[in-house]
Amino acid sequence: MRKSVIAAALALGFGVANASPGNLVFDPTGLDAGGSFVIDQLDWSPSGVLSVDGNQAIANFLNGSGSTTFTVLSHATLAGGLLGGAGVFSTTGRPYEITAVVGFQEQVIAATLGNGVTTSGTADFAFVAGAPNFVRLYYGASGASANDNLVHGGGFGAAAATKNADMLLGTGFNDGHLIFDSTVTTVGGSFSVTISPGVGDLDQSGNGDQWTSPYAPAGQQSVSGFGSNSTVTVDLAPTWFDPDFFNNPPILQFLLENLSLNVPFTTTDPSRNFTQADNTLYNVTATDGNGATSTLGPINGGLSCTPGPGGFDCTPDGPDFLFSTDINSAVRGTIPEPGTLALAGLALAAIGGLARRRKFF
Repeated sequence: MRKSVIAAALALGFGVANASPGNLVFDPTGLDAGGSFVIDQLDWSPSGVLSVDGNQAIANFLNGSGSTTFTVLSHATLAGGLLGGAGVFSTTGRPYEITAVVGFQEQVIAATLGNGVTTSGTADFAFVAGAPNFVRLYYGASGASANDNLVHGGGFGAAAATKNADMLLGTGFNDGHLIFDSTVTTVGGSFSVTISPGVGDLDQSGNGDQWTSPYAPAGQQSVSGFGSNSTVTVDLAPTWFDPDFFNNPPILQFLLENLSLNVPFTTTDPSRNFTQADNTLYNVTATDGNGATSTLGPINGGLSCTPGPGGFDCTPDGPDFLFSTDINSAVRGTIPEPGTLALAGLALAAIGGLARRRKFF
């Protein structure tokens, strides 16, 4: 009889462990080396977004034929954590890095041309549900902190967990110790562009034009424009997360917010490579065999359109479209309901009572 009572107490205490949203408790080293921090947002450094076949998809929509689906690839390095808009921790100057790679598919659902047919335009996008997509976070360290990697081990396709992310090259974002692996569930966005006279260097980041292509060795050209994928919702049941980093699982919220789309690049270098779903790199500067860039063409985002019998006849300068972005991500862990805490206490008390009885009898 006593055992039945104890079992019932345990079931009440642990079998119905309800939880409610709470701020995330995050350890950026996973080793409690610098402590854990209560945060509600991860702040990522400015980076890039590549729409593979995105420019071609816009042209196809305007032409009324062809595929309007494209793949979005992005990566970023964690800058720090925030709580209520205030900085809690920063990764600046630290011997470690946390990087993210993201990929999903979208479809053009609306596109228009403005003044003079070729001088401006807009496009709206919708998420392609069920298409292959991914969200992965990695940890890497160097110097004295490289020993961290002996504890954490490697990640998806990683030979070593090192601090090696390079924004210009677009490499080092997809290696290290995998700390989070999930998928995308919803996305929404749009883009507005001015093609002429808003054509200039793609790389205007302030540290010199370091971005060249085989087609444009003196510097890749680009249209100018702005837009956003307002919110990218990440699956709340991730395939994998490391509890050494995410200290109060399960993770109830992980949103990539304000995923801006801007050209030209003014705050960071455009990347020459982006990580794909199979963890291989997509080279933005690949050529078509004739010395021309087969991805961006002479003008990033450029379209040449003339009136056609069914509307327009548009030819993209290149199939892809490269944007700059600045990502923030809202994150939440869990806190147990007060009632759950009380029931857990009851269960523990029951266990303690049983132990005392065993001791004296």
